[in-house]
Amino acid sequence: EREAVIKTAPCAIDRQAALLSLLTEPQQDDRLKEIAIQVKADPSAPLVRAVVAKLGELKNVTLAQFFRDLQGHRNEHVRAAAIIAYSNLPAEAGQDWNQIASQVNRSAQSSVTVAALQALTTHQRIGVLHGHHHAGDAGLNQGVTTWSRTPLV
Repeated sequence: EREAVIKTAPCAIDRQAALLSLLTEPQQDDRLKEIAIQVKADPSAPLVRAVVAKLGELKNVTLAQFFRDLQGHRNEHVRAAAIIAYSNLPAEAGQDWNQIASQVNRSAQSSVTVAALQALTTHQRIGVLHGHHHAGDAGLNQGVTTWSRTPLV
C-alpha cells in the first residue's frame, strides 16, 4: 500500500509519510536509488527536503550523486539538506569540497550558506574557501575564516 501512496497520492504529506515510513526499514542500494529518483522528481520541496534528510542519515555512498544533484535544486532548504547529507557521507564517497565551498557567496540564501559553512567546519575543510573568492566576496570569505577560528562560548 505504501508503494501506491508514494506513486499516486495527490497529497505531498501522504507521499512524504509513506516515504519516511519506508525508510525506517533496511533497503537495498538499488531500491534506495529508485526512491531517490522518485524524490528528485517530486514537486513538493518540503517532501524532498525531509526525505533527503532521512536518506542522509543512512550515509549510503550510492546516494552521493543524488545529493550532489540536489545542491542545484530550486529550493534553498532542499539545497541545504543536500549539502549536509552529502558532506556526512563516508570519505569513500569522494566529496567535492570545492562544490560545497562554492555555495558560500553573497547571492546564496542564508540556509544554504549556513549548511555549507557547517559542512566545511565540521569536516575541517574551511580552508577550501580561500580558493573561492567571488567578485565582491573577499570580505565575506575573510569573515568566514575569522569566524571559524573564534571559539564558541
